[in-house]
Amino acid sequence: MRDYLARFGALSYNARVYIVCSLFGNIAYTGYMLVYNLYLAGLGYHNNAIGYIIAIPGVSMAAASYPVARLSDRWGRKPFIVWSAAVFALSLVGMAFAQRVFPIALLAFIGGIAGGTLWVIAGPFMVENSQPEERMHLFSLNFALAMGSGVIGSLSAGWAPQMAARLLSISPTATAALRWGLLLSAVMQVFGLLAALRLRPYTVARHDAQSALARILAHRVLLTKLILPHVTLAFGAGAMVLFFNLFFSQ
Repeated sequence: MRDYLARFGALSYNARVYIVCSLFGNIAYTGYMLVYNLYLAGLGYHNNAIGYIIAIPGVSMAAASYPVARLSDRWGRKPFIVWSAAVFALSLVGMAFAQRVFPIALLAFIGGIAGGTLWVIAGPFMVENSQPEERMHLFSLNFALAMGSGVIGSLSAGWAPQMAARLLSISPTATAALRWGLLLSAVMQVFGLLAALRLRPYTVARHDAQSALARILAHRVLLTKLILPHVTLAFGAGAMVLFFNLFFSQ
């Protein structure tokens, strides 16, 4: 632990600020994931409709990933980190009050693009703002904090409806109470946005995207071996993990 604390202090300014931004972003995201399908169920949507809605962010993430990567190579990482943090916070506020299917689906699509942007940019940003000997500690610290902040996000999003229920004298499973969990997640994302605004601009050597893509495709067998397990796990997780809280509540 002391070694990691010492390493954190030795990291570049941007790397330290990004870790704080990522910390609050993960708290917001896990809180949203805990509460949102319960909120949809409270609005009267059935499980099959909820499944379609929570699948939308994954589709928009996949669709936006490559364009975001190309554009961030051209315009820099910081504008996309700031933009995605701001848009995700706004989409959480919108989700907390939307009740009809079209605005719910639209906000889920927009929120998925914002979340996917952060996922795509995270790796390149940390590489560009660290030295080779720092990267193992930086990536492992970021991952560890992501896991820890996920616990905090789930606990806080579960606590918020309980507090709302006591203050408003309503059931913790009422939509008005669950809305507090989404709004608390939005507040956490605003803190992440404030951290993102403190990132400093920097320059890196540009690479030819076409030649980089060609090099990746040249190792398509290895690429397939790396991707296939993740695809398999994603199918299982999408079928089970996102519905755990609904299963327990029903």
